[in-house]
Amino acid sequence: IMRCLRSFFGRRLNGQGNIGVQYTGFTQSSRGYDVYRMKYEVWRIPNTSYQIPYTCLILTSRNRRLDLANRIAIVAILNVTPDSYADGGLYASPELALKRAREYVAQGADIIEIGGESTGPGSGDVAAAEELGRVLPAVELIRKELPGVWIGVDTWKSYVAAACLKAGADVINDITAGRGDPAMFGVLAEAGCPCVLMYSKDNSPRTTKEPRAYGDVIGTIGDFLTDRVRAAEQA
Repeated sequence: IMRCLRSFFGRRLNGQGNIGVQYTGFTQSSRGYDVYRMKYEVWRIPNTSYQIPYTCLILTSRNRRLDLANRIAIVAILNVTPDSYADGGLYASPELALKRAREYVAQGADIIEIGGESTGPGSGDVAAAEELGRVLPAVELIRKELPGVWIGVDTWKSYVAAACLKAGADVINDITAGRGDPAMFGVLAEAGCPCVLMYSKDNSPRTTKEPRAYGDVIGTIGDFLTDRVRAAEQA
């Protein structure tokens, strides 16, 4: 993995470059490798005109600041669901979720992302109250016991997001990019928190296995995310 990262971050920007980054080097630490002293103004998505401003790589939430411009951050997924494909049912209680969160932090995780609804193929809808009943106790306990870690919540429901942000969550990951709940962007804007907008083939939180033919997959996804960013900024 680190060889791949070294190759990726090692590209220098020139007339034909795809990524606007000046690579300086890697340093080895007790947590593995950290990329350091990268200087740039924008990231350019290969073979497109899409750019990511430098400031978008600095996440702030309340009194927290996460610099994604100069180091790689690790997001650890913690599902408190009974049916997620990898860890469904393993962390159903807040205490088990906290134990796993401690392990993640010890292994170098920067963000603990808690999810209370499986959205894999064939998964069923979960009512907002039920999802919140799964997620909120874990958010509250982890925030109390691990005050320094970033907490993310994977939800597309504004009701769940609002309650979790009030309880101490720092970032919301919306797999519908705001399409699933029209009130989501308003909640995020009021909280002033970062959000992750995901691309999906269908206007649904459920993942589909149906094939999709793309004429230009990068362009399609780029246009979609550009549109959703505009919608978020207008909230």
